[in-house]
Amino acid sequence: KYPYQQMDVNDIQILPKHTFGKVPFEKWQTHGKWEEQAGVSGGPFLLESMKPNQEVTLARNPAYWKQGQPYLDGLIFRIIPDQRTQLTSVLAGDVDCMQGVTPKDVDKILDAKSLQLYSYMTRSYGYAGWNCKRWPFEDARVRQAMSHAIDVEDIVESLFRGYAKMAGPQIISSFWASNPDIEPVEFDPDRSEELLQEAGWAKGADGIYAKDGKRFQFTLITNSENALRQRICLMIQANLKEIGVASDIRPMEFNQMSTQLKRHEFQAYVGGWYVATKVDLKPTWHSTSVDGRFNYVNFQNARVDEIIDQARIMSDFEAARPLWYELQEIIHDAQPYTMLYEPRALVALHKRFQGVEMNALRVYANLDEWWVPADQRRFK
Repeated sequence: KYPYQQMDVNDIQILPKHTFGKVPFEKWQTHGKWEEQAGVSGGPFLLESMKPNQEVTLARNPAYWKQGQPYLDGLIFRIIPDQRTQLTSVLAGDVDCMQGVTPKDVDKILDAKSLQLYSYMTRSYGYAGWNCKRWPFEDARVRQAMSHAIDVEDIVESLFRGYAKMAGPQIISSFWASNPDIEPVEFDPDRSEELLQEAGWAKGADGIYAKDGKRFQFTLITNSENALRQRICLMIQANLKEIGVASDIRPMEFNQMSTQLKRHEFQAYVGGWYVATKVDLKPTWHSTSVDGRFNYVNFQNARVDEIIDQARIMSDFEAARPLWYELQEIIHDAQPYTMLYEPRALVALHKRFQGVEMNALRVYANLDEWWVPADQRRFK
């Protein structure tokens, strides 16, 4: 009846007892370097070599439990931070697969005779986050005003070209716990200004709202490597200007931005989450996740904490559902995020690869079944 109930089991991992049994559970995530952890595998491929920040090479695992698989002899994952360089590389045939194709580049992939475009719903969403403990977003009415001022439909239609949907609830719409009664916030600039005025803001001679002698002007940050998010920032900036709110856009390197987000040293940012298959909002919404976790917007609510502590460990989904619904209603009313979009994944892959099935679980969901016809192989 509820097919997405099966998704939680995907978060269960089988680990080798002879290795992890010697390490205390609380140290599992930090024990050993990445390449040491990757060297212990029961999967279809084994780590062969690694060049930090350049590439990772995997070789076929002869002891893989599926006899005769994987069909591919090996894989090389190249690290190419810049999206434009990624696109150039896949179009030129220097790489066979590119994740994260942007909607504006879809036509280039479709026009390339050697490439196939794969598209499927993801477990992700994009948003604008407002720091609930920092001026001027401490007041929920101000955050609500921002949400009503942003034309989300325009962002989705203009930038995603049909490869995304408007987002509403905090749990993405494909999950069993998503509240279907929560709709995307209505684009209503008039209501936005009403909320600002209710919160004590008034327009100055320059047309910008001000309160206590201080203009409503803030800095909106996003990661400089993501051109799509920078375009979203520009559209948000234009929307807010229409109602009398000034903003500055500051792109920054991803690691630098992450550091500032963890320290809450920001006013607002445009970002996104890629969520696990298990419904568990503790890392992003619990008060204990403010320091050192992912509650970047510093949202704290006692009732939300209670719901998370209870619902995240419940095995009865029908009993947990109304709790998750209530939590989403509380967060929706507070608007610490302006939910923007749920995107479709866009992946370019060379057409010589056969047996490919991609889904919301992962791009390489059935990688052990991929194969290439003998007469089309590039590597022998």
